[in-house]
Amino acid sequence: DRAVLDTEMLARAEAAGVEVRRGTKVRRVLLGPGGLQRVVADGDGTGPAPAWSAPWVVDASGFAALLARQE
Repeated sequence: DRAVLDTEMLARAEAAGVEVRRGTKVRRVLLGPGGLQRVVADGDGTGPAPAWSAPWVVDASGFAALLARQE
């Protein structure tokens, strides 16, 4: 069952220290060669859009495939 697998993978990632942000709408992932990747999310309109940097970014958007659709 895919839902069981997804739940287990998420639990293990969180247990390993991965920062999970539920309910966050990612607008763009800025991929760089090597180094850190930058993730830009929707803001609330009161300041700059929230953004994070990480050496790895996992696109778990499923059928939506954010990274595959991004130019």
